[in-house]
Amino acid sequence: MLNMTKLALLCLCLICLIGNTTMAQSKSTTIADFHTRAQAGETLNVVFLGGSLTWGANASDPNQTSYRALMGKYLIEKYPKAHITNHDAAIGGTGSNLGIFRLERDVLSKKPDLVFLDFTINDGISHSDKLSLEIYESLLRMMLKQNIPVVQVMLSCYHQVGKHYDLAKVPRYNDHITLSKAYKTGVGDTLQYIQNVYKTKNVDMDEIWCIGRDKTHPGDAGYQLYFEAVRDGYEQAIQDKRVTIIPDKPVFGDGYMNPKRNILVDMDKYPKGWDRQKTFRTALWFDGQSSRWMGDVLVASAKKRKTTEPLVFEFEGSFVGIFGEMNGDSVPFRVYIDDQLVQSSGSEFWEKNTARFSSSGGGNLFAWTPLAKELAPGKHTLKIEPIFMPSDKDGDLRIESICVMGPTK
Repeated sequence: MLNMTKLALLCLCLICLIGNTTMAQSKSTTIADFHTRAQAGETLNVVFLGGSLTWGANASDPNQTSYRALMGKYLIEKYPKAHITNHDAAIGGTGSNLGIFRLERDVLSKKPDLVFLDFTINDGISHSDKLSLEIYESLLRMMLKQNIPVVQVMLSCYHQVGKHYDLAKVPRYNDHITLSKAYKTGVGDTLQYIQNVYKTKNVDMDEIWCIGRDKTHPGDAGYQLYFEAVRDGYEQAIQDKRVTIIPDKPVFGDGYMNPKRNILVDMDKYPKGWDRQKTFRTALWFDGQSSRWMGDVLVASAKKRKTTEPLVFEFEGSFVGIFGEMNGDSVPFRVYIDDQLVQSSGSEFWEKNTARFSSSGGGNLFAWTPLAKELAPGKHTLKIEPIFMPSDKDGDLRIESICVMGPTK
């Protein structure tokens, strides 16, 4: 009898364990499930990953009138029982080849229940190179494999809509639409939405892109249209009860699902002349403030020019870039990969500084610099050599990480 009791208790424990495991794995990659959970009053995190159009450049108040802010507000108002936190993960002027290295720190760390993914513009909407498509698809697959529902946000600019509308001239948009159909993601299609508004309401596109000569970033009226397009795409995915799938075979490729962001200050030993420093706490614009996107940086300063050694780093992969920060005093540097000089636009010097913004030196910004994109798979040696000119009294080179991905064999 005692043995039977023990057996019954054991079975009960196993049932509970299986039930808990099932619950832990029940998070499905559907926007409809997010909708159901929000209606039930759960605590949820939403991340907006993208560039300046996601941040809201030229919006009168990006935290109130950008598409990101409007969509975040819409979700909070639509689900009054839920506890929704919206996270901004948008850096202007960057595409998926940096976004994939930011995934862990700026997206997954927020434990997202829904992600709005940008980059159609910043990856080059008028181009269709395989590398960028494969990186974008790798980023998409990495999120979906984490059971995170994704809304692909197809942002557009003045020269893609209105009298300029021509789908033959936006291959990146067409490719991202192809991905959305293959993976059955949510889609916020601003290009088609704004074109429909243009045709049916005879809206003047110059009144939408109305801030100076900037035809990339609209004013508030444009961000309102972006929001409406994304909102409608979100609602359509709920109505369709769309279930995201991950095709066994990628559409363009998935060879970049191994991004590694090597934090330099975590090295056991620094090169001679390099020191650990805090990031800048001010910036030329808010989404460019480096302290929002990285930790401490490794710095080579002109004040130690006589003792400063090159930074040497061993890595495996086909893509390598450096992520750090810059200002008007940032010094140029040489790059060698496997002892071969790597040129930057025909020059031996790589220069990343903000001096062009001000005659007195310029302000602070993050700095993202892809150094090589299609190396032979395998092991490589990177060497970065700061160049200190006689006039560089206070100049320095500031690097947070060396970012590597791609085939290793």
